[in-house]
Amino acid sequence: GTMVQILETDPGQEVTASYLTDDGVFPAEYDSETRTFAITAEGALLHAAKLELGAVQTLAHQDEDGNWVLNDPTPNKALELAKCQRYQLLISGNIGLGISNGSEVYMPILLPVSLRAKPAIKYEAVVLYRGIAGERIAVNGISASEFTNGYVLTLRFIPETKIPAQQPCYAFPANSTIIILDANL
Repeated sequence: GTMVQILETDPGQEVTASYLTDDGVFPAEYDSETRTFAITAEGALLHAAKLELGAVQTLAHQDEDGNWVLNDPTPNKALELAKCQRYQLLISGNIGLGISNGSEVYMPILLPVSLRAKPAIKYEAVVLYRGIAGERIAVNGISASEFTNGYVLTLRFIPETKIPAQQPCYAFPANSTIIILDANL
């Protein structure tokens, strides 16, 4: 029922927050102290939302037949996805290839978009496969080790058992789970 977007900076002036459903345009909430734009549209199909400068809503209008029409063209979905991915990325399947130093495995991964900040990492279960033989080793911890230019993230994996130094390892989320790189905070 509720979606929230936290802005990087507060606009510093009066804003209007609104959203469009099949039933029309409704006011949304904006909290300048927490820089939070929140939409509660439970049970409704959400078509668009807008946080804009000024006191007037310019998201949509009604045409002569009473239909709600967006004032701006429909957004490009690929561009909007890239904007969202600056805040959060989901990883499934092969994460990448890393090298063991004996007690940890460091794995640089190239991100499809530049994250806005060094991410927190959320996961349920991840396994490492050691070398070509594919010995399966559970992971006890993952953290973001290095973060370069927003596009390269080096993950630090702590395996359940030691892996000899200089061993190549592949990492995968286990049991069809995902890894979440969260750069919202």
